[in-house]
This record gives sequence, C-alpha cells and structure tokens, in this order.
Amino acid sequence: AYKQKQQEYVDHGCNIVEIDLLRHGERPCLAPPYKLGALPSFDYLVTVSRVGVKTRIEAYPFLLEDRMPSVAIPLARDDQDVTLELQAAFDHVHDAGRFSKRIKYELPCVPALDARAQAWADELLKARKS
Repeated sequence: AYKQKQQEYVDHGCNIVEIDLLRHGERPCLAPPYKLGALPSFDYLVTVSRVGVKTRIEAYPFLLEDRMPSVAIPLARDDQDVTLELQAAFDHVHDAGRFSKRIKYELPCVPALDARAQAWADELLKARKS
C-alpha cells in the first residue's frame, strides 16, 4: 500500500520527504539500493526526492547516537527550501507527548540494538539516572 501511494505521488510530480526510523526490514524509501549501498553506515535515513526533469534523491543517513539531521524541505518549484530541524522536532514531540514517562527505556529494544548502539544507550540511560 505504501509503495503504491509513493508511486502515485511521484506520478503526480510531488516532492517526497521520507523519514525512515525502521530498525530492520526493507527500506521503503525511493532511493535505489545501489545509492543506499554507497552511503556510510547508518541506522536511520531521511530521503528527499525532488521532482524535475529527473527525480533527484538526497539522502541524510545517521546513526542512533548521532543528532538527527537538519533537512532541506522542498516546497513549490519557485520557492526556496525550508529547513526542518529534525532533532528539535523529535525532541519537542517526545517532551510534549511525555514519552519519557510512558516508554520503559530500561527494557531491551525489540529488535535488539547492535553492540555499538547498545553501549551508547546504556551510557545515556546511566547519565540520565545520575
């Protein structure tokens, strides 16, 4: 269903911004596998697909322990991009939604984090308890 809707937007000449926070499985973004394979190692990915003569795809890969990126969001053809400060937006939603009180961060993640990410998460939780 998602891929079908994605293609409808492409067919109608829409710019598409995809924020992929999936931790396993197939990446549903428009970026082709060869482009994803050329990126540095990442846990999460934001892609911006700009329409034009040929669709141009920008990729913003990041690791769990990185700050989320600032992303250039395309508007109408003659308008300048606006910048989405993704980390600030995420922090606002996390705080406003009181997720720190609702999510049990001390429980293991499903699926499990890799050793690098788990070590980072353990340090972050330990620092927040102090």
